[in-house]
Amino acid sequence: KLWIMDFVPVAFVDALCATLDKEDLKDLQEIGRPWSRTAKTHYSRRREFEVSIDTNHDGTEVGVKICDYSDSDVVVRYSSLSKYDRIGRIFISTYFYNHKYADLPEKMSMERFRKKVLPVLISLTADYYLCSNASGRNTENLTDTIFSSLHAPPFSIKTRYAGGKCVEFIEEQVALGRLEHLELHGTEWPDSMEASLKSFLRSPNFISLDLRGANLRVDLEMLDCIVQRFLKGDFRKGMRLEGEPADGEVQEMSRILRSGDTPSLGRLPEPFTIFYFLCTDNGVRSRRLRGLSVRNTEERGSGNSPEDTSTVATHYIRRREFEVSLHVNPEETEVGIGVFQYGRLTYENVSSLSKYVRIRWIWVGSSNYAVLPDKMPLERFKTKVLPVLNSLADAYDLDISSRRFQNLSDTLFSSLRGRALKIKTRYREGKCVEFIERQIKIGHLNELELLGQKWPESIKSTLKSFLKSPNFMKLDLRATNLRVDSDMLRCIVKCFLKGVFRKGTRLLGKPSDEMKALHRALLSGDTLPWLGRFLQKRATILKQSNSDFVGIYWTRPGSESLHAWISSSQPVTVYRLYDGVQSFDV
Repeated sequence: KLWIMDFVPVAFVDALCATLDKEDLKDLQEIGRPWSRTAKTHYSRRREFEVSIDTNHDGTEVGVKICDYSDSDVVVRYSSLSKYDRIGRIFISTYFYNHKYADLPEKMSMERFRKKVLPVLISLTADYYLCSNASGRNTENLTDTIFSSLHAPPFSIKTRYAGGKCVEFIEEQVALGRLEHLELHGTEWPDSMEASLKSFLRSPNFISLDLRGANLRVDLEMLDCIVQRFLKGDFRKGMRLEGEPADGEVQEMSRILRSGDTPSLGRLPEPFTIFYFLCTDNGVRSRRLRGLSVRNTEERGSGNSPEDTSTVATHYIRRREFEVSLHVNPEETEVGIGVFQYGRLTYENVSSLSKYVRIRWIWVGSSNYAVLPDKMPLERFKTKVLPVLNSLADAYDLDISSRRFQNLSDTLFSSLRGRALKIKTRYREGKCVEFIERQIKIGHLNELELLGQKWPESIKSTLKSFLKSPNFMKLDLRATNLRVDSDMLRCIVKCFLKGVFRKGTRLLGKPSDEMKALHRALLSGDTLPWLGRFLQKRATILKQSNSDFVGIYWTRPGSESLHAWISSSQPVTVYRLYDGVQSFDV
């Protein structure tokens, strides 16, 4: 009973709220007194920051910059931090995003940093990303101090080798078991690290280990860790192991694989193609393929042992991937259904679907109603067929671009619960907007293409949330009444400059009035105030002769670049190029 919570000490509630994410604080406000009042205070005062730290050339002084997590131009002093704030990123001697010593606003002696500033930062650090490019004697005191002081578990570490304290810190974090991502650089890592890395590969929270920039090598025992986890169904989608192959076993395996012979894998089980590793003389990569899952048991509740790989073999042998085509009669009272296996052109009956099938594509209106083999009343489709399709649809693409099918579309939008990767749809009243918002919130959506001239302005906040998603690849608004505005451009530039914008991503759409004003200003040589700070960050203005287009491109270290082409009458095109690629059609 909730009234019992009134007897929980307020100090305990306050301490608990200090450990929660902002989204959890939002939910906690609904519980009731005394939780709601304290949670509301923490939620309203919670600010999230990233911290950049570097030293001068002789390592006697430290520079610090504390800026808003989502807007690096909002900078605060460490003395303004309160117990309600959180630090989500720590950058040490990283020479990008203006993180080098000369660009850091607060400077102090190493002793003052160690005694006054670092304890404040550490007290506010939780579930954070740590990135360190520090190397050399001038940064040794700084890194030793930070690595020996940080105790809160990070979810991701990217670091260059920085001495013994660095190794101890990583080993400690692996032992804690909260670490998800680890990327190592440098050529001085000790071989003793390998035991810790293999322990990391067995961690339930492991997602990625990248050794490509380090002197450490991927050996057969590491591959064995990965394969055994996969066969036991304990391998999360998106997991990666990357690095150069160890001398001996792995390189020999690479030679045999290239020769076309069946390799003797020793203790490794015979491989299935649903899991693969790419093995060459230059590197090893292993991962799970899109959308394929392996269960430990034949079905929930089966008594098979997790070590019994016959279940994996059964699922692999029987797994088929299907496309589903739907259409309705002119009165929209009946539904025509056709299912066909990917790569084949002949329809099969719905009754042929089994639990081993996965539906990867759903098309509405792409095939003629008359040629679809299964036809039934809409009500029967809702009660008998749709539950089957819903249970098998996962990591799928959905296309409902036809102008018709209001009833069928509403039925699909309100029923489909699996993760959509791509959505192409015309605006429809009813459940359409709710479905898109739900899929964006789930976080797996890659591409979204909207059609139609009746989309509500309220959906823009959802679209901006989509642009910030780590899985965002494409948003196409060219055929809608929605416009690409300055907020969308700012959002994409921020993500790109922070290194969280994937290669090949695109934003397409007609320009808003504000974007047209930006276009005029760029043509005349002016800059709008809101764009100024972005133009200072490795941005270049491009003007084409005999063309209305004006381009802006931003760069990051290496060959990464973000391009925005703006016109007064043509669609805005914003895209990130693949490394080393000059252009591609959009």
